[in-house]
Amino acid sequence: MTDADTVESIAAALRDDPVLVHELLGNGRTDEVHDALSGLVEDLADQGVPAYVALVQTPDADLPSSADDAGDTLLRLIHQELGEPGLYVVATQDTLTAVATYDVPLDATSISLGRYDAVQAARDDLPEGEFVPAAGEAAVLLSVAADDDLSLTPGEVDDLMDSGPWVAAYGDEPMSYELDDARGEPETPLVFAVAFALVALVVGWRLLRARTAWAGGATSEPRTRRARPDGPLPRPRTPPQPRIDTTRKQARKLLAALRREVDGSLQPVTDEVHGSLEAAEDLVDSESRIEVVAALVLAEQGAGRLRGDELPVRCYFDPRHGPTQRRVVVSDVSLPACGACAEAVAADVPPASLTTDDGKRPYWRADSIWAATGLGSLDPDLWRLVAERQR
Repeated sequence: MTDADTVESIAAALRDDPVLVHELLGNGRTDEVHDALSGLVEDLADQGVPAYVALVQTPDADLPSSADDAGDTLLRLIHQELGEPGLYVVATQDTLTAVATYDVPLDATSISLGRYDAVQAARDDLPEGEFVPAAGEAAVLLSVAADDDLSLTPGEVDDLMDSGPWVAAYGDEPMSYELDDARGEPETPLVFAVAFALVALVVGWRLLRARTAWAGGATSEPRTRRARPDGPLPRPRTPPQPRIDTTRKQARKLLAALRREVDGSLQPVTDEVHGSLEAAEDLVDSESRIEVVAALVLAEQGAGRLRGDELPVRCYFDPRHGPTQRRVVVSDVSLPACGACAEAVAADVPPASLTTDDGKRPYWRADSIWAATGLGSLDPDLWRLVAERQR
C-alpha cells in the first residue's frame, strides 16, 4: 500500500507491513527499496527490536513549517496512532528523516549520531552528482541500530551502500519515478534530489566567541504550533542522554581512523589536524564526562580538517544530540541547536543539556573552556585552547 495520505492510513498500513514506501521516495525502484528495507527490519526483529519505516507523502496533518520539526512531529503522531513499541523511521518529500525509539533498549540520539557519521562517510566516497536519499538514510539508521556499538565502520558503510538501492543521482536529467503525476512535472524530481542533498550537508555557521545562560523569553525562528483536533501536541521531546561509554567508543573509533590517516598521509598534515588529534587522544580516556564529549568533537573536527571539509557543528546544548539543524537565539546570542533543543527553546522550555560532572547544572553555566567555546560549536579553535590548558 503506497497511497496512505493521512496519519491514520499510514498507521493502518504499518500494521499490515512495517515498511511503507511511496513511489516518490522510492527513487524509481520502489519495490526494491521496500524489499531491502524489509530485510533490515527483519534483522532487527531477530534481535528482539520491532521497527517501522514510513517513507510517505506529506499527509493531511497539522505539522510545523520546519522540515526537521515536521518530521519529528509526524513520527510522534504515527506512533500515537499505531501505539506499538519499536524503532520508528519516518520521512516525507518535505521533511528530514526522523528517528525515535519507544519502549525498546535503544538510544535514538546515539542512533542518529551514528547515522550522521555513516552518511558523511558514504558521501565522501560518492561520485559527484550522487547522494544518499531518504531511503538510504533509513537503511543506515536500521543498520546502526542493529550494530552493538551503534555505529558503522567505513568498510561497513561501503558494504551497506553496495548492498541495495541506497544511492540516488541528481543533475541535468531528473530522476525517474514510477509516479505518473511526477512525470508531468520534470522539475519535481530534481528539486527533491537537490533538497535532500542540501539538508544532508553540514552548514557552516558564523562562529561566535560568547557565553550565555538560559533565560526566559528565548526565541527561535518564528513558527506556528497548532493543536490537534483531539488535544494539544505533546511538549517538546527530551533527547535521551547517551551513556558516556558509548560516547567514548565512538570517539575512540574516530580517533583510531584519524590516527591511521595522519600517520599514513603522503601530504603534510596541518597543525590544526595534529592539534585536534592530540588533544582528543589526551581527553578520550578521561573520567570527566565533558572531556570525553570534547574528545568526540575534536576527533570529528580533526577528520574534517584533514579532508578539507567545512567543520561540522554539533548542538550547543549537548554535542551528543548530533549536528546543527537550526539556530536559536538565547540572551541575544545565536546558537546552533539540534531539532529537539530548538523546539524546546521555542516553547520556552530549558533544553536537555549536557551537565557538569557533578550533574548539578548545564555545562555552559560553568567557568570553563567548554562553556566558552560551546564545546567547539562556537569556536573552531577548541584544540588550541585544550593544548594551552595542558601546558
